[in-house]
Amino acid sequence: MADKINFSSEIESVFKGLRAFAIFAVALFLLAGVVAAQTPISSCQTITASGSYILTNDITTTGNCIFIAADNVVLDCNGAVIKGPGKDAGNLFGIIGGWGAPGSAINTTIKNCI
Repeated sequence: MADKINFSSEIESVFKGLRAFAIFAVALFLLAGVVAAQTPISSCQTITASGSYILTNDITTTGNCIFIAADNVVLDCNGAVIKGPGKDAGNLFGIIGGWGAPGSAINTTIKNCI
């Protein structure tokens, strides 16, 4: 005589697995949003915390502009321009990391600058 299969417990087991997968997928999606968040920058400043930063507009300055004083920083210029007084003004820099800034700027990425 064949054993009876309890379909309701099998179906319940499948739904428990699907529910666990859905919870995991939502948590992963939310975590990815936190990791990918970028802090907007719209003016000259010193970056003192690790993370991702993005320029939101062009910046005009009469001196040094962005000091990177933290490790593990990604600065995305987002195609923006940091415009200074030019080569006749001496040793001025749009972005300074490590040397000349109060911090080491290890593992720093600067991208999409014009």
